Amino acid sequence: METIKYYDRIHNKFVDLEVNDEVAQFLRSDNKRLKRQQKRDGQYIAVSLDEQTEYNGEEALTYHEIIADENAYIEKNLEKKEFAKCIWRVVDELEDKQAKIIKGYYKYGYKNKELASYLKMSTSAFCQFKATALKHLHILLSFDPEFSNTNFYQSHYKDFADDVIEEVIKSASKDFISIDLGQVMDLMKNVTQIKKIAEKKGIKIPITTIKKIEQMTKPVWDFLKQLKQCGKFNEKEKVYLNIPTYEILQELAKHKTSY
Repeated sequence: METIKYYDRIHNKFVDLEVNDEVAQFLRSDNKRLKRQQKRDGQYIAVSLDEQTEYNGEEALTYHEIIADENAYIEKNLEKKEFAKCIWRVVDELEDKQAKIIKGYYKYGYKNKELASYLKMSTSAFCQFKATALKHLHILLSFDPEFSNTNFYQSHYKDFADDVIEEVIKSASKDFISIDLGQVMDLMKNVTQIKKIAEKKGIKIPITTIKKIEQMTKPVWDFLKQLKQCGKFNEKEKVYLNIPTYEILQELAKHKTSY
């Protein structure tokens, strides 16, 4: 258990919460996302509508002119429609039953119990099946070229990249980096599962990508196997590996030209 500061959006203030490690990690991520959103929103709050924008270093339209531009509003709506078409097109690539569940829940607004009853499944079995369908959908979307070019994907990818950079900077300032081996094992299993599902769905993963995945995962699998054989790792227990930061930086320097 640990105590963290979490932003209470209802009362607009930070509060101290005592939570377990997994919840703490989630809440920190939520705090970061909220701060980024506030930063983005703050860029617009204090701007005068009569102030001119800039384009290539020169004065352009005022903010008032931009807001009043109906073409911009239409373009935004068209973008949303195209995004929706892209999502539902990929949903249709799922197995028939999976596609029906996703559409029934997210497009037509049916509840879990209603869909479970229609499909003659228990609610728990339905929720598990829906989770599997969503996982398959995520994989299909991640390999879909049209979806990868949407603003939604690009903005979320940037947020993820920002989080990674922030964590690397924070970790580099510490003497040791503590790694949860249970989370490493879960990651390895997910990578293997993604590869199997992609093959089952007929998704062609580039050979270069497959080779990189094998280069990254094989040493990790071998290391976890050795730890298990030595009795130093048990998936049912929390086990952390503490590595001196300078050793990681030295290894990265050796292999940085390999990628």
